[in-house]
Amino acid sequence: MIARGKIQIFSCRGAREYANRVIKELKNLNEDTRKYTDLKGKLKVRKFADGEMEVDIGESIRKKDVYLFQNCSQRNEQQLSINENKVELYHAIDALKRAQANSLTVFEPYSSPARSDRATRRCSVGFWTHAKTM
Repeated sequence: MIARGKIQIFSCRGAREYANRVIKELKNLNEDTRKYTDLKGKLKVRKFADGEMEVDIGESIRKKDVYLFQNCSQRNEQQLSINENKVELYHAIDALKRAQANSLTVFEPYSSPARSDRATRRCSVGFWTHAKTM
């Protein structure tokens, strides 16, 4: 097994329950993962009256391997719109990068532009645009 740094799992509002299930499974996986008691990271989303949002990381993640969960479908736990989920994901990625994580891996079980993966006319390619933005 490759030795890595400490891990921290964060989730945006659209995938909190999913991330909690992953954490539970990781803790039951084997002896190596049982020692992790504080896997769940503190990520807070603030919404402003004008619709803008801000994502705050409530702890130091410097030199940690960070995993971020978000569901960008319309059918998510909080009933947020696809666009709101995407913007929250982009803000969370930016905040985690600025907090100097060792590595950042994004888990997006459902990516809304996944069916738009190639150009058929003179139009944008949704999946490419989404991936490039991340």
